[in-house]
Amino acid sequence: ILADMAISTRAAGDTRRTMALVERAMRLNPFYPDVCLGVLGETYFDLGRYEDAIETLHKRRDKADGHRLLAASYALLGRMDEARDHARQVLVVQPNFSLEHWRNVPPDKNPEPLERFIAGLRLAGLR
Repeated sequence: ILADMAISTRAAGDTRRTMALVERAMRLNPFYPDVCLGVLGETYFDLGRYEDAIETLHKRRDKADGHRLLAASYALLGRMDEARDHARQVLVVQPNFSLEHWRNVPPDKNPEPLERFIAGLRLAGLR
């Protein structure tokens, strides 16, 4: 429940509350699901903390859903080999991937992190 609430507060742009919720969820359940790491990684990305986002997403048990954010984070750090590698993995998991689709998926209140995400994915070679 805390992780779901964190997803909502992140979309609303309240990164401080999101961090508190997801960290509490992870403290209360030491066997927390990957969704906690996903929302934490997204929040780090929103804050421009790309290294933290990368470190967090690499802890996920199921790596498939993290490749988009990893590709964007590595690209925005200028680490293009890693960015392109994760971009290739995105296309393995989602062969019909398109930036236009992802531009319209998140219900984010603040468009700035989404624009950085799209720019990072484009830098990583995704279209």
